Amino acid sequence: MKKISNFLINIFLAIINPSRILNLFRVKNLDQNSNKILGNDNIVKILAFVAAIAFVIVTRYTPSTTTGAHQEIVRVTLSPHIEEGFTYWGSIIPAQVDIILTGNRADIALLPASGIRAYIDLTYLTVGTHNNIVIGVEGVPDHIDWAANPSVVDGIEIDLIATAEFLVEPLPTPTLPDLDIRYSFSEIRVYPESVIANGPRRILAEIEMGAVRAAFDISNHPLVPGPITREGVVVAVDNQMNRLSGVEFYPPAVTIQLDINENTIPIAIDINDNLLNFPSDYELISVTSNIDEIEVWGDFDEMDDIYELERINFRDLNNEGQISYLLELPPGVYTEIDGIAVPAVEIVITVVYEEPPPEPIEEETDDLAWIGEKGKKRRIA
Repeated sequence: MKKISNFLINIFLAIINPSRILNLFRVKNLDQNSNKILGNDNIVKILAFVAAIAFVIVTRYTPSTTTGAHQEIVRVTLSPHIEEGFTYWGSIIPAQVDIILTGNRADIALLPASGIRAYIDLTYLTVGTHNNIVIGVEGVPDHIDWAANPSVVDGIEIDLIATAEFLVEPLPTPTLPDLDIRYSFSEIRVYPESVIANGPRRILAEIEMGAVRAAFDISNHPLVPGPITREGVVVAVDNQMNRLSGVEFYPPAVTIQLDINENTIPIAIDINDNLLNFPSDYELISVTSNIDEIEVWGDFDEMDDIYELERINFRDLNNEGQISYLLELPPGVYTEIDGIAVPAVEIVITVVYEEPPPEPIEEETDDLAWIGEKGKKRRIA
């Protein structure tokens, strides 16, 4: 390197003093023509200038043949830097990027991967969409070259962080179990009634057009009357009932309370104990049924509170004094027998009575009388 530097210096000195060119090339004995050429100051200056330019070009643009050049790829986390009060929610930002390191193998091997950090600086961006945000890298020394892949990020959504309070509404009945008309729900109650939402201003504007809902599920709750308490997760929806993301709620869940009510009415079974064809000399003790009352539900608006059975014909009783009736309920009305909803119920009537005592049977009289002295019987005609 020292020899090359001295050579370059001598070239430029030759431009100033042409006679130095002879010493540079160690020329002592030249023929006459050569001596004329080299003795011309202008020619020597031109030759020296061309040589200097050629040397600079060769030195500047000849590819380096440095030994030990090495490349290695390190995957690191990409961290966005943003000003307080702003958010980049909704932006498509890769979680990690590849950093391509180029340099001496030993230097790269000594570089800890955990010390390399990739970032994008969003602090200078205004509200709106931005593209071509350059990825920066920290933790790589100057003697090691680096390149990020990808090198830029597009579609950065910058928005202001806003806060608003919203009333919480319970989600509609599709999240509830299918209840038949026997049961009904009381009004669903939510505690607390409102929550605080924190998120991008544009998302809060969509919530104002939609609603904040509390999602809950009672599909595994038994269908029995009584209160139900569940925790409802707070979610936001737009005016098309599409769920919105990017908003934090405080509290994140609310308490849902409701009651399952049994929508039934009792119907008393009335028996007419004035039996048809009941013998006048019999004593009627009781007329009872196996069912005195039934609980019905459904379209019972036109039903009376008492259902009177038809008059019993004494001659239709079986040997045990019983008779059965099939009580068919009106369309849309049901009752429960042995845990099964049915539109009709069988009623068994039992009549207890006492028959009159049988008439006494006259004993046959003996028409014989004692006549005679020696106990001889003689029939008296």
